[in-house]
Amino acid sequence: MISETCPTCNTQYQPAPSKRLKTCPNCAHVEKYGETIFEKKWRAHVEKQKAKPHKKCLIPSRSANGKKKEAKIQAAKSKLKSESMDGSFTECGGCGKHFKSVDASHKVPVSQSGELAAVPANIRLLCRGCHTAWENGTVLELVKLHCFVEDMEYLAAWDWERFCNVYYRVLDCAADNPSKAVEAVLKSLTEIYKEKATP
Repeated sequence: MISETCPTCNTQYQPAPSKRLKTCPNCAHVEKYGETIFEKKWRAHVEKQKAKPHKKCLIPSRSANGKKKEAKIQAAKSKLKSESMDGSFTECGGCGKHFKSVDASHKVPVSQSGELAAVPANIRLLCRGCHTAWENGTVLELVKLHCFVEDMEYLAAWDWERFCNVYYRVLDCAADNPSKAVEAVLKSLTEIYKEKATP
């Protein structure tokens, strides 16, 4: 049977041979129920999905090696925190203030190097604000960290690509917003850069 296209809703349909008037089923459905056939089917589908019981998505457990590595990292962090405690407080390496609870921040991220994840020299105790600044902060926030130059020196030795990325950001900041703090840090970082880059 030849199908026709409705001029109103552009729906293709096969006209019923028994009917005198060739009406589009979709338009007739809208007139009768106030919604298209597709909208009716979609509503029925959504209601069916809501009626289904919710399945819990189970997170796959770590492998045996992954659990051992995680245990080593946690042990290194706990040891560093306990050694650095002054009474019930720990000094933040970024701002120098004392906090009851601090984060164990990795200089070289765990995703970048799993071998350095449990090395104490790669871990810096920072408060939450300084930790956020080290991970995602602007250059002006990074420059305020007391440990910034020292940690950048560590990056130059173990993660040269990340060191260069941050170093170029500091260069751009010094060109756009020159300040004594940025210039002082840039001078130290330039010395580290020249020392590492020179063969």
